[in-house]
Amino acid sequence: MKKKKVICFVVALLSFSVLLIGCESVAKTLPTRLTPIRIEDGYQYFRFQKQATNFQNDYLESSKYEKERMKILEMWLGRSGYKNSEYEIVSRQCIFAGKPLLGGTKIYNIYYEIKVKHEEKKVR
Repeated sequence: MKKKKVICFVVALLSFSVLLIGCESVAKTLPTRLTPIRIEDGYQYFRFQKQATNFQNDYLESSKYEKERMKILEMWLGRSGYKNSEYEIVSRQCIFAGKPLLGGTKIYNIYYEIKVKHEEKKVR
């Protein structure tokens, strides 16, 4: 009987660990989008959207997770022809987007307005 309780405890502990690891890895794969907005005064402006869940209380505001979001932003900028370009975050908004139908953590959209020095591409 005691052995059965230990096995149940170990299975529950392992399940909980997998759940925590799964939540964090899912949060890293949530959708992102980089949309050009306008070119003004020599700068290209973009709207960067990152969907996030608040699986940990500090996920939306933590500097650790903010750095991860900036790495994703830099990847998008590189794909858009602005690799290694300096950028400035003009604004940041975190908006509640809803909760999954079957429960779970709340989903948020984090919107950034970004400005990057724009250089006209010369056509040969």
